[in-house]
Amino acid sequence: MKGRRTFTRGELTQIKDLIRYKAGVGPDAQKRVRRQIRRLGFYITDFGAISSPQDVDRLVASGQIIVAEAVGGPSRRTARVDTQEESDEDYIIDLCDEILGLCALRQHRFPFLRGDPGKSGTSVTLPVDAYYPSLKLVIEYRERQHTESVRHFDKPYRMTVSGVHRGEQRKLYDQRRREVLPQQGIALVELSCLEFAYDHRKRLLRRRPQDLAVIRDRLSRHAR
Repeated sequence: MKGRRTFTRGELTQIKDLIRYKAGVGPDAQKRVRRQIRRLGFYITDFGAISSPQDVDRLVASGQIIVAEAVGGPSRRTARVDTQEESDEDYIIDLCDEILGLCALRQHRFPFLRGDPGKSGTSVTLPVDAYYPSLKLVIEYRERQHTESVRHFDKPYRMTVSGVHRGEQRKLYDQRRREVLPQQGIALVELSCLEFAYDHRKRLLRRRPQDLAVIRDRLSRHAR
């Protein structure tokens, strides 16, 4: 068994919400949702075919899953180790999940948040780093390419559908998120790499206690 059998009611609610969400998205998004479910210590393969929240309820009723009032985090065997293989964005959103006691929908797309149309007249939806539906909260982690010019990311030699290079388009889309999300009643918190300890490439040093303190302060209005 890779994961846990014991979960709090809050964790089971999050797991069922993610399973319900997974059923309505495409293959790439499903992979991200499965990773989020595993972060909660729940491995679908431990229990066979799980395709709906009702399947989780049946596992509880049969005793295969135990409901506890409070449990610790994932065991040392299943907890994810923070390494540089994990992106800084994932690391920061993991800390946000921990502070808020919720599991974000990562790379979520809203139908009303769209990029500029291409030659065909169609436009794609813009992803957000993390969305917490119950809080109506979006968190965006801004890496160095959001605060300074980085040729590798900006691609100044290539024009986008917006008529500007990627670096300028990124600024346009960041501003669009700032304007559109509040119009839909969704709060936006932007966390910058500059708020945390980082190295010469602005990669985070991952000083967990200090990083948690920064995020806890920034999310104080939203934490339960």
